[in-house]
Amino acid sequence: METKNKQLTEREERILEREKEETAKNLEGWIPKTKLGKAVKEGKIKDIDEALKHKILETEIVDKLLGNLSSDLLQIGQAKGKFGGGKRRAWRQTQRKTEEGNIPTFSSMVVIGNQNGYVGLGYGKAKKHFLQEKKQ
Repeated sequence: METKNKQLTEREERILEREKEETAKNLEGWIPKTKLGKAVKEGKIKDIDEALKHKILETEIVDKLLGNLSSDLLQIGQAKGKFGGGKRRAWRQTQRKTEEGNIPTFSSMVVIGNQNGYVGLGYGKAKKHFLQEKKQ
């Protein structure tokens, strides 16, 4: 059992390292589009509390100021089950009736944070269930 837990932690460490490398590559090629983004890239704003006084429109601002972030999908939907019980899902499916038939839409919610006091929520909607996760 200990070796299994050790393997999981090693695997998680590799995933975290890979995510940090990808974030670093994205930040190197980042061209800021807003005044806040330019100030962060130039080093004029070094703290997230200063940046939160403005409207943050670029994800790279948070990546640069907070560093290592972790995220998790929230269980907001429910799949139908036998006898009234359902299984919780990471996406919620809703439908609207039209003359052509039912049109489903999917939504999901993610919580993201640095595990040191800063937490954010993201919400995405799409017509296919894997697209709403990318929108967050």
